[in-house]
Amino acid sequence: METDERITISLPFNIRFKESMLKEQKTWTSRARQYGKVGYIFQVFGRTFVITDIRQMYLKQIANSYYYEEGFDSPQEFIAFWKIIHPRKGYEPNQIIYAHNFRLEIILED
Repeated sequence: METDERITISLPFNIRFKESMLKEQKTWTSRARQYGKVGYIFQVFGRTFVITDIRQMYLKQIANSYYYEEGFDSPQEFIAFWKIIHPRKGYEPNQIIYAHNFRLEIILED
């Protein structure tokens, strides 16, 4: 039996994203700092996900172009949620953030 030697990180998510992540609709998470590296894995909602890309972007790019990948239906919904989870700093369009792309890990049974 092979052991999985990939690095596992802690990457918390709000419960509102459970369904969209498990359905593979939410495939991005933007954070103020970088979490891990490409290939690292994280576990949330009883499943394993793998980071496939990390890039620095302006927050306004995420809000305007990647809100759906972030699990939202509109830029306004993304911005409103960002303000809730970042009450001190709020939404600063020109803030540089780390966009983490990820996918649900498929486990093949032997």
